[in-house]
Amino acid sequence: MALLPEILPAEAAMDQVPIGMPNCPTSCGNVSVPYPFGISSRCYLPAFSLTYETSHTPPRLLLGDGTLQVTDIFVNNSTLRTHGPEISVRGSIATGEIANGTWGGQGWGLADGGPYVLSAGHNEFIITGCRLFAELLVAGSDC
Repeated sequence: MALLPEILPAEAAMDQVPIGMPNCPTSCGNVSVPYPFGISSRCYLPAFSLTYETSHTPPRLLLGDGTLQVTDIFVNNSTLRTHGPEISVRGSIATGEIANGTWGGQGWGLADGGPYVLSAGHNEFIITGCRLFAELLVAGSDC
């Protein structure tokens, strides 16, 4: 999933800016953490705080309430690549059951009106299993 910070400070996009603030960690596991993001106090701008979670190997970088795992940060195009939680839905067309799942929003720790929005063009919906049919409806969209 791609998330876009709605406002990325102009100084963060400049080539002269070092990857992080002085004396600040700039990686978590295999993910680089460039400024304006940060994982320690005084190392990030407001709304760009990330969590360094060490209970996994390699450690994970988390956004929001910890539901989203950050796998890449691209300051040059204001994009974060994240993995959202698995949506477990069960249903059967044969029995007339329809299963629903919610993708994104507050359920993923993203506040309405917050600094991040789901990208309209850089997301993947992956479904696995046998004899599956999926329909993705985008709320509030012209799709």
